[in-house]
Amino acid sequence: MKEKIQEFLVGLVVTWIVFFLIVFYANPMYAGVLLPLGVAVIGVSLAILVAVRVLVQAAKRPKPVRPIAVPETSETASLKSQLEIKSEDASLHLALARKYMLAGWKVYARNVPAGLGYYEKAETVLAKINALEPHNSKALMSLASVHVMLKRSGEAEEEFLKAMELEPDNVEYKIVYARFLTRITEKYYEAEAVLKQSLSQPHSPEMGYLIHYYFHNVYERLINYGKKSERLTYRQNAESEYKNIFPEYEKGKYEVDFIRDKNAVFFDEAVLCGKIGLGVWKEIPDQPHNQLTYIKTIEIKSCLPDAKFS
Repeated sequence: MKEKIQEFLVGLVVTWIVFFLIVFYANPMYAGVLLPLGVAVIGVSLAILVAVRVLVQAAKRPKPVRPIAVPETSETASLKSQLEIKSEDASLHLALARKYMLAGWKVYARNVPAGLGYYEKAETVLAKINALEPHNSKALMSLASVHVMLKRSGEAEEEFLKAMELEPDNVEYKIVYARFLTRITEKYYEAEAVLKQSLSQPHSPEMGYLIHYYFHNVYERLINYGKKSERLTYRQNAESEYKNIFPEYEKGKYEVDFIRDKNAVFFDEAVLCGKIGLGVWKEIPDQPHNQLTYIKTIEIKSCLPDAKFS
């Protein structure tokens, strides 16, 4: 809607300028009347454009949620006891932070403030890891995930960039970062650039499929928010990216979806751990709605429990 309003107002301004020039060329005596009117039309149009942008940005701005104090779990209490003896063990700190994040994820859906309370505890622990090992990329990725959950996009981006700077060849980090960028309208082109870089680096076949999956997501968003002159190209690109995963894919006939692993409870894991499924909608007897049935799946193993993010 915002883009349509902007396009209409820009068209109005251009039309008025052309109309004024034609009338002025035909009969300059009307310039004294048309010029003030034209300035008024352009001024009002620009004011509306600014107002629309301000209102849209205000609507997007998330309302802050104040976290609440939350109890320790048996697992976090045990890890804290171990840290009293091994206070400089970064691996124990990281394990404790991830347990807090797990606890936060479990309660977030039914009690947002409590979930955020656990994420704030994780943030405190991860800050200690940064003091002990400033170049611990796993801790930086976990901290970025915490910031994502706490809706701190700026801080999350900083941590993602630090982790990628430490491990420039880590394609998985780039995929997670690109997925994060697709959450932010003005970052769509950056997400596309990061994915192109990932595709050019050595990576596993399943990571290649995942890159194409997120390429599709970026192009789907650019169809509505990208340059108007390139939207047809984005639509074609979006379809071809799915065909790079499943050659038999046809829009309208099949659906492609990322099925997050049920054990993936952090932002990075939710991006990297699961299956990409090719599905069709089928009628189910005695059911009011059709059901998406997957006829082919590709397993993404990068972030299973024995992988690097565990």
